[in-house]
Amino acid sequence: MVRVKEGTLKAGQKLRFLHTGTEHQVEEVGINRLGRIKSTELPAGSVGYLIAGVKTIRDIEVGDTVTDVERPTNAPIPATSPPSRWSSRRSTRWGPTTTRR
Repeated sequence: MVRVKEGTLKAGQKLRFLHTGTEHQVEEVGINRLGRIKSTELPAGSVGYLIAGVKTIRDIEVGDTVTDVERPTNAPIPATSPPSRWSSRRSTRWGPTTTRR
């Protein structure tokens, strides 16, 4: 999940993850609805997803600021709260906390 604060995010763009200093090329961007919907770009104010050529989990950090390599930002966006990690699991039984698809 990614939130675009300024500019646009497009496939083919080269990005730098500020916390780790690694650079990756954007392969795909889009928005999340009931599933992923591929888009040509994510403009400022959008929340969506980003697929980049990240090969190892050590190359990224949850809550990291991502910037364009050609027009980098000077400083990371300050965190408003500690980063969260989300996970989910699919239940095999119907119960009060599960929903039908």
